[in-house]
Amino acid sequence: MCIEQYAYRINQDSKTTYQTLDKAGIINELKDDYEDMHSMSTTYINDYIHHRLDKHTNVIAAPLNRHVDAKTILITQTIELIAKKYKLTIVEARKRFYESRVIKLLDDDETGLYGESALYLLSLYDEHH
Repeated sequence: MCIEQYAYRINQDSKTTYQTLDKAGIINELKDDYEDMHSMSTTYINDYIHHRLDKHTNVIAAPLNRHVDAKTILITQTIELIAKKYKLTIVEARKRFYESRVIKLLDDDETGLYGESALYLLSLYDEHH
């Protein structure tokens, strides 16, 4: 969820955002601090990420829309399916998903993939895997 929300707020695609956060070690920080972070607001987490990336500019938070919310849930479910099917950890499944062609398609709201099921996204992942 953090990846999708932050990507949306800075108007960047999910794959690039994931790679940036992973390279900076923020993915592991968020995972390690899950118990504390899961109850924080989206604004707080976005500010935390922004600060950790050492960007001292104002991020103008765009209003959330149903596409972002739907994609957030859909991506989480798809990653869980990938982990189960390929016997991967969630961390490895997340990395593979964010490096796949499917995330690029999902980032394009014109494809309408945000309205599909996690099983459908898994089938797309399987085709391009």
